[in-house]
Amino acid sequence: MPDWATVKRQLPVGKTPEHKARRKELWDQFNVTGTKHLALFEVDAGIQKVLQCEELFDAKPAIRRAFAYAKDINPKGPKDALEFCEFRLLLVFLQNLFDIYELFKE
Repeated sequence: MPDWATVKRQLPVGKTPEHKARRKELWDQFNVTGTKHLALFEVDAGIQKVLQCEELFDAKPAIRRAFAYAKDINPKGPKDALEFCEFRLLLVFLQNLFDIYELFKE
């Protein structure tokens, strides 16, 4: 299983066409229901099964906060799920909030 440092470097958070294509692939892997929205349980499952990063999966407060911040960016979007346009921000927030979580968890 990859560690957090490896996963963090591989997250497609850039605005390049390559990163957008990789985000779309990641979105499709996370989106087990096949809808146009991503629920929190799908993010949780994707972190565990797709990214295979137990360190991040165990950091539920960081995941929940990143999810909340990302979905709040788009006031017209659903209140309990993410749209693809918010997915990049979820990844950015995960990167940063997990680092903060690690600093304060002990």
